[in-house]
Amino acid sequence: MPKERLYGGCARVAYVATTEKISDQNYRENLKQAVRDSEIGQREWPTEIQNSLLYAYLNGIVIVYASGKPFDWPLVDDVWGNNERYIREFLASTHCSYPARDSLIDLYFRIMEPELAVTFHD
Repeated sequence: MPKERLYGGCARVAYVATTEKISDQNYRENLKQAVRDSEIGQREWPTEIQNSLLYAYLNGIVIVYASGKPFDWPLVDDVWGNNERYIREFLASTHCSYPARDSLIDLYFRIMEPELAVTFHD
């Protein structure tokens, strides 16, 4: 169970992964395995990520950067672009080519499956 602490009166905080963290090979492999194990189709990821952000907002989950700065809520379609097959590229990649996209994938798990997300660093 992830540690929960109060942040601005909220009981749950989700931290946006740093580029350094999502570039770490062990972390990245664990994140890729979580994507493979999910039942989300590659073209469904942008919608699922946007829905997870909405879920966080509606349930009072505060999203911040590691520095404590509030998360700048993007439109996932703006970050994702027109690349419906990005998940395939992500799974085949050996390094972080699109930190903003990879951070959103990671953030999905931090919001929707926090117990799994804390294992990515192992």
